[in-house]
Amino acid sequence: MILEAVSGKREMAWALPKNKSHSNCFKIVFLFCILVVMIMTYDDIVGQVRQFQTSWKGIGQLQKCYSSSRFISISLRESGKSTYLIFGRGKGFEGLWLSEKQIPSVIRKKDRFLEYLRKHLGGARLLGIEVDQLDRIIYIKYQKFGRECIFGVFYKGRQLLFANKYYSQKLDTMKILCSCDPKFNPDSIVEAFDSVGRTKQEKLERNKCCTQIVELLEEEIEEGVDPVKDKRSKNFINRKYKNIKDDLEKNKEWVKLRDYIEKNSDFDLLPKKTKICGFKINFQEKSNFKRRDELYNKVKKLKRGEAILSERLKEVKGQLIPEKQEPLEKSKLDVIEPLWGKGKKENEIKKTHDSSGFYIVDYPGFKMGVGTTAHGNDQLRKNWGKKEDWWFHLDGQTSAHIIVKTDVLDEGLFKLVGKELIRVGGLQTSEVNLIYTQVKNLKGIAKSPGSVNFKKEKRLRVYLNEN
Repeated sequence: MILEAVSGKREMAWALPKNKSHSNCFKIVFLFCILVVMIMTYDDIVGQVRQFQTSWKGIGQLQKCYSSSRFISISLRESGKSTYLIFGRGKGFEGLWLSEKQIPSVIRKKDRFLEYLRKHLGGARLLGIEVDQLDRIIYIKYQKFGRECIFGVFYKGRQLLFANKYYSQKLDTMKILCSCDPKFNPDSIVEAFDSVGRTKQEKLERNKCCTQIVELLEEEIEEGVDPVKDKRSKNFINRKYKNIKDDLEKNKEWVKLRDYIEKNSDFDLLPKKTKICGFKINFQEKSNFKRRDELYNKVKKLKRGEAILSERLKEVKGQLIPEKQEPLEKSKLDVIEPLWGKGKKENEIKKTHDSSGFYIVDYPGFKMGVGTTAHGNDQLRKNWGKKEDWWFHLDGQTSAHIIVKTDVLDEGLFKLVGKELIRVGGLQTSEVNLIYTQVKNLKGIAKSPGSVNFKKEKRLRVYLNEN
């Protein structure tokens, strides 16, 4: 049997085996050669990180985190573009890939590792990415709640381990979680990895061309996804594309709004709530010049929205299913879990039920309901909230539920909600990450008071001390 494999590529030539034993042997060798290009050596990882450091401008925010059965993706938003940092989940999928595309929705999966990443890295500011001096460890340095934190990904053998140095708002101190032993309290991230066998890696020849992440994701789709008989997923993607496209066309009208501002004056004569160039305006000030500033801020937001919607449209366009192609069902592959020992749940708090469970605050122009207990959150949603009202919660954190009856969402309202959430939660912070959606998009979880599943949610970082 002749077998020639080019490192990092799928270009192979072989002579077919003549019997079954040779055939089985051939299959093992063939699969091994394919697998090798999915496992990055220490030098491969160093090369990928250097490539990122060369192109990175030094600023950027970590946003949405998604996962498939084999990979974790963290989107990095820089000025004018998005880059996706994709990490293998272990067991033959090991290393860091840089991509211009997000993990396709058809193979996305959820597990507690993804939720942990969303809680700590989602909405954080990226400070840098580095490689350990000895082993296959990638350090993601980030800033959250004004504190410098570190998230480390360690490929130990075929297993993925992680450690996170983060700021605990409840305890007002820095903490370190080591995935292999949550009860272990190391003094540093390095000490956490030393305890599980961090060693100097042997010098291995670097793969000339590591398999592109696009190919690996396509393979995952081929192996884990089958066509479905109905067209619901296909219609959903097409409808999503149309909705984003319509929103983008509407956002582009900011030019008309800008021209309107430049050609007109006496904005103080306009009613508090009005429509200008198709955009709903709810003035917070009365004077002409302050209202002019409000309109210019509206233009700035619409311009930023246009850039974000353009990126989303490009992403969804790549997911469109051709007319003759059948839609796909969700991936049937099992999620590769990191090594994560059992420990006490972080910030586990015992809540009690009181007679009311929530209170109402009546503001000029809108009303706010705030849940103070788990049962109160349910009562607030079921008995007071209506379908079109807005529901708010701290993103990735335990918090009260807030429902607001209003037709207008603006910066002032977001700050007010954020301040109320941290006041009720007893937190000390100048910025919060909010998640919000309409009440009609919520569904209570049976036998779990105060818990809900939600959809069509939006996320927003709010700086509470800014004027």
